[in-house]
Amino acid sequence: MIPKRLGFGACHGLLLAIVWTCGTGLFGHTEPRRLQGRWHQPNPEWVRLPLPADRTIYLLVATESGVGRVWMERQGERKTVSTLASLDATATALKVETKSPETLILGFSAESGKGEPRGAWWLEYVTIDPAAPLPPALEPWLAAFEKMRRSGNMAESLEATSSFSRHGFGSAALISAVATTGTLDRESLWPAARDAIASLLGETELTTLPDLRARLLLRLGYLELKLGKLEDASRHLNRVVRHRHQAGQPDHEAVAHHALGYLHIISGDIDKAEVAYTQALQLFGRTEPLRLRTQLEMGWLSFRRGHYGDAIRSFRHLIDLGERYGDDCFLHELHDRLGSALGKVRDCAEAERHLTRAYDLADRCTHDLEEARAVNLVNQAYLVYHCGEPERALRLIARAQERFPKHTGLGSKVTLHWVKAIALRDLGQTARALSAFDRCIEAVDAIRSKSAGSSEGFQYFQTSYRNIDDAFHLLWTLHRQDTDAGYDARAFATQERIRARNLLLRISGGKTLDLSTSLAHGSADLPKARQSATPPRTTELLTSAKPGNFGDFLLPCQGLLAYYLGTEKGYWWFLDEKGLEMGLLPPREEIEGAIEPYLRSLSSPTLFGLPQSHMLAASLAAKLLPDHDRIARLDRLVILPDGHLYKLPFAALPLVTAGDMPGSGSPLAAHVVLNIVPSLSIGRHLRQRAAARHLPERTVLVLADPVFGLEDPRLVGQATDPSFETSSLFPRLAHSRRERIALERIEGETRVEGFSGFDASLSNFLDQPLQSFRLIHLATHAVEIAEHMGHSGLIFALNDVRGMELHPNFLSAADVADLDLSANLMVLSACSTAGGPLFRGEGVLGLSVAFLEAGATGVIGSLWDVEDDATATLMEHFYHHLAQGLDSAEALRAAQLALSSSERWRAPKYWAGFTLIGEPKIIFK
Repeated sequence: MIPKRLGFGACHGLLLAIVWTCGTGLFGHTEPRRLQGRWHQPNPEWVRLPLPADRTIYLLVATESGVGRVWMERQGERKTVSTLASLDATATALKVETKSPETLILGFSAESGKGEPRGAWWLEYVTIDPAAPLPPALEPWLAAFEKMRRSGNMAESLEATSSFSRHGFGSAALISAVATTGTLDRESLWPAARDAIASLLGETELTTLPDLRARLLLRLGYLELKLGKLEDASRHLNRVVRHRHQAGQPDHEAVAHHALGYLHIISGDIDKAEVAYTQALQLFGRTEPLRLRTQLEMGWLSFRRGHYGDAIRSFRHLIDLGERYGDDCFLHELHDRLGSALGKVRDCAEAERHLTRAYDLADRCTHDLEEARAVNLVNQAYLVYHCGEPERALRLIARAQERFPKHTGLGSKVTLHWVKAIALRDLGQTARALSAFDRCIEAVDAIRSKSAGSSEGFQYFQTSYRNIDDAFHLLWTLHRQDTDAGYDARAFATQERIRARNLLLRISGGKTLDLSTSLAHGSADLPKARQSATPPRTTELLTSAKPGNFGDFLLPCQGLLAYYLGTEKGYWWFLDEKGLEMGLLPPREEIEGAIEPYLRSLSSPTLFGLPQSHMLAASLAAKLLPDHDRIARLDRLVILPDGHLYKLPFAALPLVTAGDMPGSGSPLAAHVVLNIVPSLSIGRHLRQRAAARHLPERTVLVLADPVFGLEDPRLVGQATDPSFETSSLFPRLAHSRRERIALERIEGETRVEGFSGFDASLSNFLDQPLQSFRLIHLATHAVEIAEHMGHSGLIFALNDVRGMELHPNFLSAADVADLDLSANLMVLSACSTAGGPLFRGEGVLGLSVAFLEAGATGVIGSLWDVEDDATATLMEHFYHHLAQGLDSAEALRAAQLALSSSERWRAPKYWAGFTLIGEPKIIFK
């Protein structure tokens, strides 16, 4: 076999000629030398290096895949110096001292281990004379080398990698990065490993190594999965799938599909996971161990769907196959999952037998023995708890806690503290149960922090979020037993603690607030934010969650209504000057099942002479709004929604007060001024941020009535690009020009700068000093993509005056979040601008919250597709009242009431869809 010099095409003979021709001159230099090549056949000698006597040789050896061995040969006898036995990329650092002339041989040996010898190898070495002075330029290289050789752990190897790179030794960094790809079981190393692999993938020479690129992309995808960056993981894994023909290894594509299946599982999309695993099975062919692993995951899908009988049959079928083809790690996980499935059907004895077998197999399959056994003990504790033995469950949890290392996965910690909490609860030890729930919530929140920034990541967080339901149920039970003990306040503190934390972190610019209250040691005081003296962290940005002291947030005659939608039951908290109340809600699915028909009914005909939407709204109001008379006495109501309640037009819900006929009532907006905040902490921060700002120099920026296509009357006869057709997708919004006119009519010192028609382009908008406007009004089309965070956005003018297509023309929510705004109010006069992807615990993450993140104090957006003429009429009323000195929430309410009392626009679909998210502010004095 003739291995080729990567990037140069030099043959093996030429490579050896270089080595031999240099002769003693080669070893008279002390600069690192690099050799590399490829192999495909058993027992090749990749390279032979003659070594003179009395020298010290430092070698870095790496192989892409397969196995390798390093020998020293003297007088025809070989001695193995190092073995690189792996089915994956690996590397080693060696120091060799010669007493007489010897030959170093790098190659493949059939005895080195299992696997097909194929791929690429690298060798970087330096030879020095111990008796001669060490050149200063070589000191950094040797220092980094010694770290790799002595440490035996990847942490120092990664440090060595960066050291090599700093001193210009790219090949050594490449070798160390290759070694890093096999290290995925140390959480502390994952970020450094990811960075090393990403750097390696940037090497231009890898274009000639598609097989290695595929392997590294797979490793990078797995690392991103472990780091919670699921969108990045998906991108890397899909690159493997797209470039499968270049690598020529169908197993790579199969492994990528397998990893994508796992990604979909933790994202909560079981159907997509099944598709990915099915594709993996079709590609694995006769590679039995990989097929078994995928079949194991298919059985786990049945478990996740609640089809425990199917899961048990699948796992039992794999037991025999696993004994023949699987390894101890596979059998460990198989017995663990079979035990979990049997526990679900209350086959306690059989389940415990398999979990015990998994425990025994742990020491034969993993480097993290203590963690593996601890996780197994947690599973056993979960089993025996559900089999009616809470005391024994606690003993198992205690054993698990003793074994858990610091780098234990957060998901396992959530389960541990949750099982401990519910067991203590059942034993009547409420204080300890609340403390355990506290730890459970901390672990859930850590998962939330790690998963921030991706839709899939938030879905991952939500799979653990359901464990919090039991904490609320316990607090509710305790509150019912003693209504004066403050358990309702502790429950309120808990819902505030878990609400929209990642959004709060982004809005605040990463400041850290202190959390000083736990479930077990609550206070009767209300949440008051305190900035921590510690440096900002990427985790907690919370209120101190002391329920009772809202003096710095609630205004006189103002109330607050917060919701938590749980799986089996939900809760509401209502606070006004009289105090805090807590109440019970139906299960989340029941609430969602009532909201969706109501939203559809907004455009439905009447039923029995009444609008169908009114009857559905009355039913929702009865479930969601406590003490209608008490609410009606308020001037303002701040609402903290949860889940699908973000989609609900609270302004249209009927409030039935004393004297009203049952089923009647007037809209909530007729009684109180409303605004939405994702959390109390966010509301407080927005208020503080606005108070600390100087009013921007300019007043109003407005963009309205853009040109969206060649059929626009303003372009008829002028079109020069007939291939561009968009009018059917984005019709003209002619009435939106009235919104600009309404702003321009405001008297006083108001300055209005605006763009319409061809000028309403994204480039013109972005060219403005956006931080200089106190109000920005955008009347255009919007695109809502509910499945992906950051992909919703606004459409700007698509054509210039000549009919040529304008680029760019789309401003996504992700782009919005990067803007620098100081506006007290953003008005998004477009369809569904208050919508977007909905994530439990975070709310709606779409355009409106993106503008809050960018710096806006409040955002007016729409909950559904709005009508052009009605919206323009609403905005005319809104700006008329805003100009009178009302704040943004008051002006919106006045505009909504004006339309609801008119004959033409009285239906809620015309006026109730707009809502204020954030802090109300007076714009014009």
